[in-house]
Amino acid sequence: IIQAGEGPNGLGELLNPKNLVLNWKAGTQISDAIKSTLSSAFPKLKQDVAISSKLSLSYDQVGYFQTASQFAKLVKDASLAIVGGTYQGVSIILTQDTFRVFDGTTAKTTQIKFTDLIGQPTWIRSPLIQFSAVMRSDIHVGDTIKLPPSLATNTPQGLSQFRDRSVFQGNFQVTQVRHIGNFRMPDGNAWVTNVDAAPVTQ
Repeated sequence: IIQAGEGPNGLGELLNPKNLVLNWKAGTQISDAIKSTLSSAFPKLKQDVAISSKLSLSYDQVGYFQTASQFAKLVKDASLAIVGGTYQGVSIILTQDTFRVFDGTTAKTTQIKFTDLIGQPTWIRSPLIQFSAVMRSDIHVGDTIKLPPSLATNTPQGLSQFRDRSVFQGNFQVTQVRHIGNFRMPDGNAWVTNVDAAPVTQ
């Protein structure tokens, strides 16, 4: 899944194809093939590849693609076919100048402290939650975040402004990150990072 426009960002389009070439040799990991394909087509962009080492085939797989989205779809479908089950497959996104390639199996886990949160995490739709934190640059799509455990037990009569635990706890995979900044605003909500995340089920 490429989460950026194709034409304006030079990721390829039908009238101006990038001609991505996949040469995935039998017995080799798909990560090597992905790196080779992206390096050849987009030499100026960086790569951050963190996927399972079990993704390989017993035969050669060759493909030619006009756009990065077409290439990402093949990678997703191929990885799902290999592992199956609840495996989410390999996703490819572009963030600024870096291709991030992930499948949730080797993602780093970032601990979110209760004091980092602005307000409480909330459901936005099943199965996604959203929370706001003090602006930070270390959370990316595909990362795993761990919401803080309970420090103490509150009674229902406890005042909400004095609660010291998150409504949600455990590990979640980040699906979207949005930074909001309003220069010189004294309000804490004016300089935040909003994160959408889904519960980790595997």
